[in-house]
This record gives sequence, C-alpha cells and structure tokens, in this order.
Amino acid sequence: VSAVRGVDLAVEAAGIVKDILFHANQKVEANAGLLQLDDAAERADLEATKAQAALDQTALTRALELQKRGVGSESTLDSARAAASASTSQVNRLQAVLEQKLLTAPFSGTVGIPRIDLGQYLTPGTSVATLQDLETMRADFSVPEQQLPLLKIGQTVRLGVGDGELPFTGTIRGIDPKIDPASRLVTVRAEVANPEAELT
Repeated sequence: VSAVRGVDLAVEAAGIVKDILFHANQKVEANAGLLQLDDAAERADLEATKAQAALDQTALTRALELQKRGVGSESTLDSARAAASASTSQVNRLQAVLEQKLLTAPFSGTVGIPRIDLGQYLTPGTSVATLQDLETMRADFSVPEQQLPLLKIGQTVRLGVGDGELPFTGTIRGIDPKIDPASRLVTVRAEVANPEAELT
C-alpha cells in the first residue's frame, strides 16, 4: 500500500535557507509555501532591472513618436525596440528566479520530516522533505488468472491488511496485462479513499 501521489520535494535554485514554513507531518494545501531561500540580492536586481525596463520603454515610445514625425531614424527605432525587449526579458527572468527561491507544495498532502536547517546552503536538487497525499492510497494485489474475466477497470473491491477482515473499499484502476508465468497470478491496482489515514 502506498500513496497515490508522493514526491521528494527539492529546491530548484541555490541559496541559503531563510525560512522553513512547515513542520513534520503537517497537512498542507497545494501551492502552500514550504521553504524560502534568501532572495534579497535577486529582489534588488529585479528592482534595478524594472527601472531600466521603464527607461527603455520610455525611449522606445519617444523613438516611435519621432519616427511618426519623420525625424527619427530606422536604426534608432530598432535599437530602442531591442533595448526594451531585452530589459523586459531580463525582468521576466529575474521574476522566474525569485519564484524558484520559494519552494511550494505541488499538491495537497502531508509533509515529512525536514531534511534541512535554517541558514544551510542548498544546491539545486537538494531534497528538503517528502510530500505524500494520504487521502487516497494505492493498493497492488495479485489474483489467480482464472479470476481475470471477473475483473474490470472501475469495479469496486473490498480490501484488508492481514487478519482476514476487509474493512476498506476501493476501485480498480489498473489490471496488468501480463500473467506471471511461474505463479499464474495477475497484478491488480486499486485506489482506496483514506480520509481517516487508517491506511499508511
């Protein structure tokens, strides 16, 4: 039995851990902030680049106006367009870098134990914690090939873990087309709602 969705959360950018915004076994919503890397330098760069982009846009507007009057050269207008485009691209790039400094949850779930500390320097790809969606669990089990005609995708099944009881209800999501040649068993995958986190 495993979570339908589970990932190792990792940072995309390098930086020093400024804030850890979660604790072990905390339930989080999709897009919730989990970790903030120091982004002071990038924010300063972004402000400077925005100011340059505004200047470049003003120069482009002026060049267009002069062109309309017939007193501006084509090369001046081309240069102004190129500068405005380059500074806008730089603003977009820096905003993307800033977004990478905040690690967010890709889906709702339960966060595992933090693997990082405040002030620690992280490189891209450093694992921060795990995130598991325990609301729905995946259960793989085997059945004899003779029972294969009785199974279909979407069918309701009853499941249990040990001791013969079948307290959980699930839905078949997949049936392996390959039959194990030695055991003559077929693997079946079901998804089981787990709102009370009884299955782990």
